[in-house]
Amino acid sequence: MILDTYNGTRRATGMFESCIKTGSYGLRKCAHAVSSILDIGANVGFFSVTSRILCPDAKVVSLEPDPTTFLQLLANCKHLRIQPINIAFGP
Repeated sequence: MILDTYNGTRRATGMFESCIKTGSYGLRKCAHAVSSILDIGANVGFFSVTSRILCPDAKVVSLEPDPTTFLQLLANCKHLRIQPINIAFGP
């Protein structure tokens, strides 16, 4: 998996692995009770992919307005049962 809008896949992948190992998003504590996750401003999908791994039964929807970043989000979410949507949220 490549999670990279930076210019270094190794660095981005390391950040992703760190989020999983350290539980940076706090999902481990509530994973059993989560049925839906909405990632607003998903960027390349760090939170969405982490959510999918830690909450495998939850529905995950990722919103990202930037067309270029959205293409990377699509690639990162492929085959992970994450629904990416290219849209902005807000006024």
